[in-house]
Amino acid sequence: MDIAKEPGTEKRGGKAGRVLGVIGTILLIGVVTSLIFVCIFAFYVKTCITPSLDIDLNDFTLNQSSIIYYKDSNGDYQKLTTVKSSENRIWIDGDQIPQHMKDALVAIEDKRFYTHKGVENRSALGVMQGAEYVHRRLDLRRLDDNAAAYKKPDSAG
Repeated sequence: MDIAKEPGTEKRGGKAGRVLGVIGTILLIGVVTSLIFVCIFAFYVKTCITPSLDIDLNDFTLNQSSIIYYKDSNGDYQKLTTVKSSENRIWIDGDQIPQHMKDALVAIEDKRFYTHKGVENRSALGVMQGAEYVHRRLDLRRLDDNAAAYKKPDSAG
């Protein structure tokens, strides 16, 4: 006995459609839950943590010199004096540093500075190999120490 179904009420997609629907629902629940968590955390940081940070701008000193200017009778600013801190430092922009000074610094610090994007794979690999070598040497030293502890005393004649 066939029961006729109304048009538009039959299931579409079968098992694949059900699986995709379940996966989509799980992803949607995860995204909504994550957004709720982020909002609650941001509210917590703003209301509970930020007021108790006790940050004072006097804690952040840059040890730079201060230049005091005055306005002369022509309306131009002239340097009056320089107040130096414990170190005589003056901030300059990168375009004020001569190119040969930049090149000298790069030659000393990182010869391939202009060819990589911040992290050089060769250097990172060398650091890992060096760490592995140190780890191996420490293991060998530990084995030598353990072997010395278990040595039998020499029985002289």
